Amino acid sequence: YHNINNTINYPPTLLVTGTDDNRVPRFLSYKFAAKLQNVPSQKNQILLWAKYKTGHFGANTRIAKIKEYNYI
Repeated sequence: YHNINNTINYPPTLLVTGTDDNRVPRFLSYKFAAKLQNVPSQKNQILLWAKYKTGHFGANTRIAKIKEYNYI
């Protein structure tokens, strides 16, 4: 976050965060995505995917993975 350069056009980026992560608060991902999106020279997309009810390792249960990949 602190090393983002305002003169660089960063590549298209997808940031993934879990809403129930107990190691990294989700607002840090939101803050990072917002800062990248507001770089004056940024032309590429910066996207944020907040996965509901997932922790630091994402959807790590069998049912959660099936739902994610099958869009149930």
